[in-house]
Amino acid sequence: MADNMQRANWKDPKLLKLYFDACIEEDRSGNKNGNVFKKRYWDIISNSIKEKKGLILSQKQLKNQWDYLKKKYGIWEKIINKTGNGYDPITNTVGWTSEEWEEYIKVHPDAKQFRYVGLQYADEMNALFDGIGATGKDAWGPSMEGQPSCPPKNTTIVDVDLDIEIPSSSVSPANIELSKHKRRRTNKEEIIDDHILEVLKNLKESDQPNLEECLKVLDDMFDVNDPLYSIAGAIFCDNKANREWWMLLSKKTFEARKQWLLVVGKKMGLI
Repeated sequence: MADNMQRANWKDPKLLKLYFDACIEEDRSGNKNGNVFKKRYWDIISNSIKEKKGLILSQKQLKNQWDYLKKKYGIWEKIINKTGNGYDPITNTVGWTSEEWEEYIKVHPDAKQFRYVGLQYADEMNALFDGIGATGKDAWGPSMEGQPSCPPKNTTIVDVDLDIEIPSSSVSPANIELSKHKRRRTNKEEIIDDHILEVLKNLKESDQPNLEECLKVLDDMFDVNDPLYSIAGAIFCDNKANREWWMLLSKKTFEARKQWLLVVGKKMGLI
């Protein structure tokens, strides 16, 4: 290690947040060369960490951490994509039996690290390694409190006046028509709405449970103008596991479902 370089303690959550924020910012700007950043952008990330934490890190240190996190995310992704994964987004754990875990670990020994605790910073890694982050105004960036967020810190969702027209005869995501929005929106609201619109265009009906089923439960809880309605839509569109869990919660109390939306919404940086 060069004399002016310092050792990185990647267990420090503040350092990890700075790292993720800087990487996602460059990713949003379209500065990746394939799956990694070009050298000059690693320098930008290094300078950002130096400016905010006073820590000088080399490109090698930053790239090694990138490779480590990408591998870790790949292990977690296989678990989550497994049919009947039993993932609980509230506890961030996978509820397999001991026998199921033992069998899976025999084939995937690296998965042992997730037996009792889920992946931390999953949203940030998803944004970086799955390409959820886009460029420009549609970008899905780093969040407050260690979750993805590119809007300004301390932004709150206020004065939401959604005007979404959902045809009563068919709620097929491919055919949903959305009218022009007339509202005062924060930057965070724009990200939520744009993300929903983009996913609605591409979501396949075969990806059960589909959005129509989730919306039926949601419509019984909130008016379309309620901020949580928009947040719930973003949660449903984010992944299949969220929709599965929501349908399991459909038989629970109103407060239980509302609390789940608040917890997951905060984790995703939507609140």
